[in-house]
Amino acid sequence: MANGHLSLSDQWRLIKPVWRVCIAILVAQLIGMGVGLVMRPVGHVFLDLWYGGAYATPLGFVAGIAWQTASVAGSLAQNRLVILFLAVLCVLLPLFGYFTWDLWLLAVAR
Repeated sequence: MANGHLSLSDQWRLIKPVWRVCIAILVAQLIGMGVGLVMRPVGHVFLDLWYGGAYATPLGFVAGIAWQTASVAGSLAQNRLVILFLAVLCVLLPLFGYFTWDLWLLAVAR
């Protein structure tokens, strides 16, 4: 890590203990993408998929935390930095979508 970047093996070493949280986020995003595709909130396929996945992300995080806690006692305390990082990402993603909603609607209308 001489250049400040983590290798893929180092990244996997960090994520491996909390893989359940990552899987739950991914599953929730996929379900959210399906909902977004059906509801068509923006009217553009990519953005409908993106918004569906983004808004489902925090739900997946909560489900993943519950799954992780039930499966491996004490793992959240042992991996708190990774969990905190995932939590911040799971909050920022839908916030970014919320604050750029009008911009995307304007772009699609062109």
